[in-house]
Amino acid sequence: MNLQTRLSLVILAIFLLVMTMATGVAIRSAQRAVAADTAATGRLVTEIIAALAGGNPDGVVFASVSAQLRQFAERHHLELAEVPVSSAPPTGAQVQQVAVAPGWFRRLVTPAANQQRAVIGAARAIGVTVSPEAEINEAWSEFRTLLSVILVFAVLTTALVFGGIRRGLRPLAGIIDGLVEIGRGNYAARLTRPGLPELRRVVDHVNGIATDLEQARQHALSLARRNLQIQEEERSYLARELHDELGQSLSAIKAVAVYIDQRARHADLELAASARTIADITNDVFGIVRRMMHRLKPAALSKHGLVPALEQLVDDWNARQSEVFCSLELKRVAGSAGESTAVALYRVVQEALTNVVRHANAQRVTVTLDIPPQESLSLIIEDDGCGFDVRGQAAGFGLAGIRERVLAAGGRCTLTTAPTKGTRIEVVIARPVHTKGSQA
Repeated sequence: MNLQTRLSLVILAIFLLVMTMATGVAIRSAQRAVAADTAATGRLVTEIIAALAGGNPDGVVFASVSAQLRQFAERHHLELAEVPVSSAPPTGAQVQQVAVAPGWFRRLVTPAANQQRAVIGAARAIGVTVSPEAEINEAWSEFRTLLSVILVFAVLTTALVFGGIRRGLRPLAGIIDGLVEIGRGNYAARLTRPGLPELRRVVDHVNGIATDLEQARQHALSLARRNLQIQEEERSYLARELHDELGQSLSAIKAVAVYIDQRARHADLELAASARTIADITNDVFGIVRRMMHRLKPAALSKHGLVPALEQLVDDWNARQSEVFCSLELKRVAGSAGESTAVALYRVVQEALTNVVRHANAQRVTVTLDIPPQESLSLIIEDDGCGFDVRGQAAGFGLAGIRERVLAAGGRCTLTTAPTKGTRIEVVIARPVHTKGSQA
């Protein structure tokens, strides 16, 4: 149960307890009142009979008293009977009663039978049986009124308290939504300050934590961008060194080997063969260096843009892989990806394809690129390989590097995988501001 339901049930239980106690007190009070009124009525009647009987002969007293007390007896439900003085008060007299109160209430408040005698002569007396029905009906009327007031008060109070609790807890829904948004990584989200002071303090602390997290993330993004910038600069430097230094050295070695081959071809066949072997090895090293240079600094990326660079990357990858085929699908290429974003997406595809070769055991890989006119850029790399359990396996350097690049580019990366279900990497990066002369 939520907090609102719990508080409402607790308050309702308190009201029920109070109503039960109030009902018990009211019934107890009604019991005492009925018993006291019944006894007082009996005493009053006997005193009236004694006063009326004064100076009258025995033969006419009962008829005279009965006639004079008829209306009083009917109103108070009295039974008058002439009895000998020596006999006990009548115990079996049945008084006609008008039942108004319910049976359960009458059973709770009806007192013991009240029977008295009024002596009217030397040998005669009038027995008086008092019915408590009038007092019971009167007590029931008062009890019903009191119970109605308590019920109305309880209903109104419960409704007011429930409404107050609901209104007081209403800001919690906004706080929870804000916390969920912050939990998703949107540290720029802020919670609205509610009216309750306690909740305001909570919201202020949460907003302060979100501000700190936002600043920490911006600092981390700045460091990540700088780190990636340094990496790209180092890659460019290594590519230039390979091209200028190692390339020239390999060219010199090949030129010397060709010269030796030409000079020794007629004089020393073994030396000429060795020179040709050196030239062949130099050509192989040239190929390796060119591939390294292309991986470190893709010429197509800087010259032609992201799409041609990805096409060349996929073609070269398929040329080297005989068991796995990679296809490139372009949904829309309606604008520029920006230089930094293009580099990030290119490196993501590069690293993802490397992971497929090393770990996926897949037969097919699909790279889908979508560069809409205004919306965010989308890149999806999906394979039909073995997949893995994300919960039971820590992310390797490849996936960590992909996430780091996407984060530094201001995007988000979603990994979906399961054993035997393949792996899907989805990257979404907010579209950069279009700069003149940039290419997709």
